[in-house]
Amino acid sequence: MAPDGTLYFTDLANEALKKRAPDGTITTVVQYPGLHWADAPALAGGFIWLPVPQLDRLPLFHKGTSKVAWPIRVCTENLVRVDDVTDSAKLAG
Repeated sequence: MAPDGTLYFTDLANEALKKRAPDGTITTVVQYPGLHWADAPALAGGFIWLPVPQLDRLPLFHKGTSKVAWPIRVCTENLVRVDDVTDSAKLAG
């Protein structure tokens, strides 16, 4: 959760990162197939980090055969817009 109360979460069915603003509004931050089964978002330094482990593609779910697309990825999205920043301290964030 961001300091302002924004909650970031992944939408597994739609391969998307979404956010819930403190007022309850839900919007899509980014959506693309590379976010297949993204999990455990983490905020750091104005970025959100998204590991993409593809847990649903493990052998456990496919009769012992892995469907994982290698390499495993960690995606990032810059959450700081340049026009929102008035000093460098906010970038360090």
